[in-house]
Amino acid sequence: MRVYLGGLPADAVPALVPATTGRDIDAGTARTIHQRSGGNPFSVRELARVLDTGGALSAVPPGVRDVVRYRVTQLPDAVQAVLRQAAVIGTEVDLDLLPGDALDALELAAERGFLVEHGPGRFRFAHALVRDTLYQDLSRSRRARLHARIGEAIERLRPGDVAALAHHFLLAEAPAAVRYARAAAEDAERRFAPHEAARLWQAALDHADRRAPADADGGAAAGVPERLELIMGLVRAPAVAGELDRARNHRAEALTLAEQVSDPALTARVLAAFDVPAIWTAHDDPALAQRIAEVTERTLDALPPGEDAVRARLLATLALELRNTAGDRGPRPAREAEALARRLDDPALLAFALNARFMQSFERAGLAPERARIGQELVELARRDELVAFEVLGHLVLMRAASALADFPAADRHAQAADELGEKHEIALVGVFTQWYRAMRTSAAGQPAAAAYRAAAAPLAGTGMSGVASGILGFALLCDRLQRGADPGQDLDFGAYEPWCRPVVSDDGSEDRAVPARPALRGPHVPARPGRDPPRRPRDDGPPARRTAPRGR
Repeated sequence: MRVYLGGLPADAVPALVPATTGRDIDAGTARTIHQRSGGNPFSVRELARVLDTGGALSAVPPGVRDVVRYRVTQLPDAVQAVLRQAAVIGTEVDLDLLPGDALDALELAAERGFLVEHGPGRFRFAHALVRDTLYQDLSRSRRARLHARIGEAIERLRPGDVAALAHHFLLAEAPAAVRYARAAAEDAERRFAPHEAARLWQAALDHADRRAPADADGGAAAGVPERLELIMGLVRAPAVAGELDRARNHRAEALTLAEQVSDPALTARVLAAFDVPAIWTAHDDPALAQRIAEVTERTLDALPPGEDAVRARLLATLALELRNTAGDRGPRPAREAEALARRLDDPALLAFALNARFMQSFERAGLAPERARIGQELVELARRDELVAFEVLGHLVLMRAASALADFPAADRHAQAADELGEKHEIALVGVFTQWYRAMRTSAAGQPAAAAYRAAAAPLAGTGMSGVASGILGFALLCDRLQRGADPGQDLDFGAYEPWCRPVVSDDGSEDRAVPARPALRGPHVPARPGRDPPRRPRDDGPPARRTAPRGR
């Protein structure tokens, strides 16, 4: 009699791997090995050897592949065929998706240790390595046919399971793939799974391009409206996921396509589709922002009456693209967008309009209380209507507003809340802003903060946020030096902050501007250095900030 033993428990893997390779592994690697192997000791050792030689744990070790292949050949041909079909379904096997006579084959496969039954009609491969071996041994043509067959079965049985339908029809390269991939991407966006949404939008676009005939110039000839919808999905999802350069490139591509069509309604849909929160007043790509603003203004002029929701989105878009510009060209559309959104009682639209209002609230000093009100409404609105990205934005707005008002306990709470949401939903860029905040907190507490500022600046190089990165380290280090009464020095790059910072450190006769600036940059509680400028209250009767420096960040 042959008895099939269960796998090792998860806590046995961290001991077995070093016994095989002489190297310790971390908890995450141990967990992956256990999941891939099902605790099978032989498979654990083989995966350990793969890892030791620099291979990927996603691969099937040659030794495991050979053993699985041999064991499969000992099964009847009909059972082998059913197992291969089951492998195309995935690690979890639904009997309803297989031919009507598959149950006998699955039961025999379970008796032989290939599968585990975990409910009526529900089977699972004993471990992923068995399933992967069976799947990878199929030719691409056979895989595609089986994926198509399984997709058709899901259409009949579970037509609302768009994620499974997208998975199988994409791998089958079936005509329905784009439709289901788009539906699954939209579903992922509603669940706030931006990385999954980005992957699905990209898969849908790639599939559409492969199936579309080429035009005379060699470009894709897929229908422009459909292609624009797919591209705009690829703008939103990567932007939320933190892939800002990728999002900007796709947005520029979409704008070019829309302008070629000369259809104001289509252009309006393209512009209105981008409703990703923004937090920084400096643009990462000023030329693209100016281009979007100009197209948006033309589209607003061409928009027919009655399109209030679209008009509100376009107005908010215009205000966002015109941030950090003087005059009423930016604040006016932000106010109009907010008023329209409130009248339409559309929470998502109101959140977007409030973002625009926030971005247009830096035209003069003293507006932190207004930004705090905007942030509080954003948090309450987003929490009630499950608008995760705007809830994060609201906490970041409140963090900035509270720190501007020197209410650091409140700012700390909002930084923590933003970090928790960012970690939960894998929004990597949240930590960029909260790390800068905590570096500033170190300086505000009177502690040397240069190291903390440099640590906060290091990740900016890979974020695509050039508008944030330009000069911020030099500006922060200058503030830190003045905070501690140190010499400002002449070694800092101020980038976009040059008009604010240069008078403080220069000896070009601009001392009349430098003297009132130093206390503001240093902070009210730091004593002046002997023989240098005395602390004083910021002047309330000076010229508006926009006349002497860029608008506040």
